[in-house]
Amino acid sequence: MKGTIELISPHQGMISVRTETDEFSILELVGGYSPEIGDVIIGDLESLGGETVNNVTQGESWDVHIQAIHGSKQTTLRTLSKF
Repeated sequence: MKGTIELISPHQGMISVRTETDEFSILELVGGYSPEIGDVIIGDLESLGGETVNNVTQGESWDVHIQAIHGSKQTTLRTLSKF
């Protein structure tokens, strides 16, 4: 599944990705990555737990832990503001 980074937590440890189904997944970054708003992510964005996704925009593979799936933008804004 493909998605686009729409929100980044203040400390860049978590991102919110809008999926092709127009829902949001929250990904915790496991590594020193530099996410950017608008980056295109490909991977299994609808399963909780550890996953490797591809940041097509930056040409990198990222290890992530998917914390939430099928969320709304409002919910992800509240969640990411805590991190």
